[in-house]
Amino acid sequence: SHKVENTFVWDNRIHKKVVTPEQNRILNIIEAEPDEPIDVQGFAGSGKSELIPYLVDCIQSSGVVLLADTHQQIQSVAKRLNRSVIQKTFWEMADDVLQIDTTARRWTFKKRSQTRNIWRIEKYIERFGYHALGLMSASDVAATVIKTVNRFSYSKDTSIEEKHLPALNISISRAEKMLLVELSEQLWNAIVSVDQNDAPPIKTNHRIKLWSLLNIPIPAQYTHLI
Repeated sequence: SHKVENTFVWDNRIHKKVVTPEQNRILNIIEAEPDEPIDVQGFAGSGKSELIPYLVDCIQSSGVVLLADTHQQIQSVAKRLNRSVIQKTFWEMADDVLQIDTTARRWTFKKRSQTRNIWRIEKYIERFGYHALGLMSASDVAATVIKTVNRFSYSKDTSIEEKHLPALNISISRAEKMLLVELSEQLWNAIVSVDQNDAPPIKTNHRIKLWSLLNIPIPAQYTHLI
């Protein structure tokens, strides 16, 4: 690689493309400190995905993991790379990590890791015995609890709180809010349980949140996550 008039040109066997000044800046940072984390954000079409082939060329390691929501997304990027890398969906990566025994806790999801069952609202009502709460129907309660757990799983918080409740189009009392938080905690504990035969669906965001809460390190064979 070499610099030409403020633009970084990579000897890319596929594209031989000149990157933009902003991409140049990012690549220079990564090349200088390949083992430091970096967060690249931008609007759709701003060139984030186009950076990945150059980024992989920066990293001299066999433990590079390409992550995305779906295998289709991974393949669309992987076909542009100059070399092969480990390919995993976020679901698969979190699943791998959560199979690790962690001292006193054995978080092994067994058959649950192979299925992504979908529950209808009625199933949640039946399983947890939800009933009407003030002006909220049982279905409203179930939907609110599910949304609360999802909002928690996307947050940086370590416990479910009132702030995770979604906006409601009706007025509810503080006591009712506290009950919804309690029901949400119950649902979260059921989701991450490893021993229940009738456990609710555990989604990708739930697995990643659990991974974060358990503070399990990334396995040593995975040196860089993209």
